[in-house]
Amino acid sequence: MQRFTTFLTVQFFGLLLTGFHANASDENLSDRINNRQQITLNLAVTSSWQLEDVEPGQYEFQIVNLLPGQRDKYKININKENLFPSALKMPEKLKAKDTKEGGEKAVQGQEEGKGIQQNVCDKPNEKTNALSEKIYQLTDEAALPEYINELTGINPPSACIEARGRIATLIAATMDSHLVTFSKHQKVTISVQRGENTLTTLVLEDKPTEWLTHVGFTFLNNKDEYFYSEKVPGSTTDAPATYKIARGTQRDDISYAATAMFTYPFASEVWGEDIDIGFSVGLGTDKNSIAALIGLSAIINDNFMITAGVIGSQFDVLKRDYKVGQDIGETAIDSSNLVQKTYKFPLMVTFSYKFGE
Repeated sequence: MQRFTTFLTVQFFGLLLTGFHANASDENLSDRINNRQQITLNLAVTSSWQLEDVEPGQYEFQIVNLLPGQRDKYKININKENLFPSALKMPEKLKAKDTKEGGEKAVQGQEEGKGIQQNVCDKPNEKTNALSEKIYQLTDEAALPEYINELTGINPPSACIEARGRIATLIAATMDSHLVTFSKHQKVTISVQRGENTLTTLVLEDKPTEWLTHVGFTFLNNKDEYFYSEKVPGSTTDAPATYKIARGTQRDDISYAATAMFTYPFASEVWGEDIDIGFSVGLGTDKNSIAALIGLSAIINDNFMITAGVIGSQFDVLKRDYKVGQDIGETAIDSSNLVQKTYKFPLMVTFSYKFGE
């Protein structure tokens, strides 16, 4: 039975490490995919939402449907808050990018394109100018997409530099982007305001992992040693019998202890969506003493847990004053007086369950 417990513990450790290695590869791949993830904030749709358990990395926030005629009224707020008990970073206020440079370049292109196939470009120029005036007069982001679709639908010939430049400038004025580095155990709030009105809010959050508490039973190899006073007949008929210390056979190979487990999960979805891996410590009590244990756990749907590791508990060993085969005279010594308690660290397996919330 001792061999079976040892085999079960070793095999369980092997499965945990294999699953964790596979999971680590998947996480590395996920990190590469999300290393530069793009998130779009559409001002044409009023929205406010929160994303939890977001992977740390660099995120590009692209803001679309900004009103070109009111670019100077926009304000992008990016607030970062550490979820550890450490100093908080002050909010950063980033203003929308200035599009003056883009406008100057477009004007330069318009000057260069004057006089080239003027007849072909008259109609696109007229449509572009009319739509531009309407777009610059808009006061509602929700109306902007319809005008932008109509503007891009003009599709002026390549020779119409004025119209094409004006369209490009207008579209660029409706967009803005910011890079934000999101760190582990951090909360980032991004909001876009026009004047005093908040148009959209996004919260990214990576909450610190919570410790799990389970209670159950731990099964371990029984390391108790048993000794007794063995009677030795006298050498002659008249000689009295004496006693010597002898080692007895252990009655129970397996012992158990009621245990409270505290587990920190560090790898999720190792063998499916419902199985995580965690580092566990625990306290228990058996018939001999208080026991402490440490190990790796497979956490099934947060509720049930299997742990493999080592446990420190007190066991009976022969007192230092005695040794096996020692002659102790004509009076036998009780078995309980031959042993003392000492700590040993056998392998163990724990089955535990989470009660309550």
